[in-house]
Formats: sequence, C-alpha cells, structure tokens
Amino acid sequence: MRKNILIFTVIFLMIESFCFSKKPARIILNELYISSGRFVVSDNSIITIDNKDYTLKVFSITGKLIKKKTIKGNGPGEVSTLGTFIFPDGKGFMIIESQKRKWLKYDKKLGFIKEGKLDEPVTVITKVKNGYIAGEASFAQKYFRKIFFYTDDFSKKREIYVEYGRDFGKRLDTRELYMTIDSKGNKFAISGGNKPVVKVLSFSGKILDKIDLTEKINPSKYGKEELSSILKNIPPEMRKIMEFETYPPVTALLFLSETKLLIVSGEKNRERYFKSFLYNMDGKKLKEIKNIPEGNTYVFQSGKLFIMNEGEEAPYIIIMNIKEVL
Repeated sequence: MRKNILIFTVIFLMIESFCFSKKPARIILNELYISSGRFVVSDNSIITIDNKDYTLKVFSITGKLIKKKTIKGNGPGEVSTLGTFIFPDGKGFMIIESQKRKWLKYDKKLGFIKEGKLDEPVTVITKVKNGYIAGEASFAQKYFRKIFFYTDDFSKKREIYVEYGRDFGKRLDTRELYMTIDSKGNKFAISGGNKPVVKVLSFSGKILDKIDLTEKINPSKYGKEELSSILKNIPPEMRKIMEFETYPPVTALLFLSETKLLIVSGEKNRERYFKSFLYNMDGKKLKEIKNIPEGNTYVFQSGKLFIMNEGEEAPYIIIMNIKEVL
C-alpha cells in the first residue's frame, strides 16, 4: 500500500513539474512587420500600429488579423515618422507621434476623432480622471525623467516630478521610463535608468514609497576585454569610463490592484525569462514570484497578463493568467 502511494506521489510530482515547466504558447502576429512594441487590449482583441507602413491593425487573441487601416501621411489622423506609439484612452485609444509632438485620438473601431500638438516629446501617457499623466525621458543634453499632468484637451500642463541623472563620465544613465497608474487612479509608479529602483508617487509629486531591488537582482560589469571587442573604435579613456558595475533596469511595472505592484526586472535567465517580484504596499512586503517571459511591452487587464515581443519570424503575443505567476 505504501509502495503504491509512493509511486502515485512521484508520478503526480513529475506531472506537476512538467506542467509548471511548460512554456506558455506564443501567438504569432504574422501580419505585423515592424512593431512599435506597444499595443492596446480592447474587447478581447489586440490593437497595434505597424511602423512599416503606418497601419493600424486589429488582431484576435489567436493572432488572426481581423481589421486594418492605413494612416500614413501628413494630413488629419495620419502619421509618417518612426517613434509612433499607441496607448489606451478610455473608450478608444491614442497615438503619440513623438518626433512631431503630435497626439491623435481614435475610437475602438479605428475611427479618427481628433488630434493636437504637444509641447514636449512624450514617450509614455496614461488616461486618468480629468486628463492624462504623461512622461518624457531624455539624454540629449542632460539625463532626466519628467512626469507631468495634462488636462483633457492638452491646453494646460502641470509638472509633477523631475528626476535628473548624472553625466556620462560619472554614471551611464539610460533614457528608459516605465510608468503605471494604480487601479483607482490615485497614484503612479515609475522607474528608469540603470538602477533597479521603483518610486511610487502621488499626483502632487510626493514620493509615497520607494522599492530598491539592488539586493534582489545581480549586477553585471563590463570588463576591459569585452569592451575592447565590442567597442574597438572607442578611445581608451572612454572605455575606462565605461568599466562600471551596473544593474539591469526594471523592464515593466504593472499595478495589479490599488496596493499590489508587479515588477519585472531586467535580469534574464538562459530561457529568456525575467526575474519578477510582487510588492504589497500595505505591509511594504516584496516577494519574488515566478519568472515572467521576456517582452517589450506588458499589459495587465481582466486578470490576464499580455506580453508582446519581437520573434525571429514575426512579433508575438503571450497571454497568461496572472495566477500562473503569482
């Protein structure tokens, strides 16, 4: 009897291990050529923009192209430069054409509504009550990350938070800016640069919480030999500057609820999965969760995690129940 129980237990554990190690299915988006890396989940479909021909494309959750609309040009409702991104906007979606500092609004059926100008090259934007929380990251003259609030018609702007990085000679900063708004729209979290630190702020700019992951993820360091092989034309003094220890930056931030924040780090394992964490603001508790597949963009909606990444053949989407990783 005991022998049978032992055999049954071993078989059960083997099956459970197989199920856990099974990789989530990739949904290949064969009709998407040059992805902007951004997408919107709406009515059980995926809306994105193809930066090859500036076409809005709607895919089913099985990867089938079900609708498209070309918006290439310089007229109303049209775009013509790379660096064009899509964001959710209430009942529809918004497109930001960063190079031209232009915003465009569409409904869920890809119908053009209106457009306008921005006074800064916004890289992220999120709809909130009575307006938008937007962000910009730059390293053109001085490294900085800037967050501000726009009114609904973009006629007024209020700066919320500015964070300056150090110059190149002291620390190699990056232009990444990741931002997420909580489920009730009362606060937001940001991260960027080459330090894995997440800040949670109120809309007034007050820092409510700070999550430092430097003790949780492994740093890497460029060595002289590595730099010599990949940066042959860089002067020796510049290579010396670049011999620094750095941490992979946070790759994604997602509020799962008003107090629970999903943090996807930039530390990858051999299977191209990212080390990930769940932070509970109530008790200021940080715990490591199951590794999450590598992606360019992550969206959390209706209990599901949507991950888009570039594949060898075409961009793809992975859809996971959030319970699979918590």
